[in-house]
Amino acid sequence: MFNIGGSTFSAVRQWEEAGVLLFNSLENYEKLCASLGKESLAGGAPPTYVAARIDTALGSFHTTLGRRLAQSHSALAQTRNQLLVPMHSFPEEVLSEIFMHVVFAPLDQFSREGEAPYSMKACLSELYRALHTLLCVCTMWRNIALNRGTLWSIVTLRTVRWDHESILGRLLQQNMGVELYLLVHGGARTDSPILRNHAARFRSVTIVDAQPDLIQDILAAFTGWCQPESLRLSQLSLYNIDRSGRLIHSSRILLYYR
Repeated sequence: MFNIGGSTFSAVRQWEEAGVLLFNSLENYEKLCASLGKESLAGGAPPTYVAARIDTALGSFHTTLGRRLAQSHSALAQTRNQLLVPMHSFPEEVLSEIFMHVVFAPLDQFSREGEAPYSMKACLSELYRALHTLLCVCTMWRNIALNRGTLWSIVTLRTVRWDHESILGRLLQQNMGVELYLLVHGGARTDSPILRNHAARFRSVTIVDAQPDLIQDILAAFTGWCQPESLRLSQLSLYNIDRSGRLIHSSRILLYYR
């Protein structure tokens, strides 16, 4: 129960006073619930009528009340953590920069030409895993990650288990300045709405160990682009993997669109 001490801070005082009112109301409601059967029958209310009203309360009011209390509990817990955990005192710009290093660290492990390859598939899996982990830590971190469009700039045409593509789609609608970089490995799918609807947003395309028909399908999204927005694609890189497992840079094409 609240220990009301006449706080000089209006926000705290209003919250505590509302809590006292809620507690007193719930206490009174509990007593009325306990005596409802006896008192309603004494007042001549038909049993079926009272039962129907109880069913309505149990099916809607109590469900809503429980959900609201749970939401209040969650909001208070998050507020407490934000006030006391040192990480939450960091400026958003600092956290955002840290997130950039966390998410894109797997890309640094991707093989350089002639070295034993670090699988692009594994690289992208770790990248998306890091991004998903940041979203799940707390509401504050999730909001920062969602507001930093650059964190979502790496696009793969493979299916990601969580709702990455739908989140990216919403972010592209909200933040039209985000530039995208397509990384494709092997048997990717080419029916992605991100590629189909936002081809003009891609700055570069990197394709590793892909069949010619896949390469043609990807390029068709750009050569067949007929929307008013101009293409930004400036670089196409193709890689193969030789028999020893080394990464071979087949070609790099610089593209210029006017």
